[in-house]
Amino acid sequence: MDTHPTKTIPAHRVINPSVLYFGTPVALITTLNPDGTPNI
Repeated sequence: MDTHPTKTIPAHRVINPSVLYFGTPVALITTLNPDGTPNI
């Protein structure tokens, strides 16, 4: 006979804040070389 209480794991977890944040937007500034090739 098992005398330990059964642990239940919730199916869903509430996270705070409710909006996930993946980081700051990044912009690439590029130019063209005199020969027309991209310079990133």
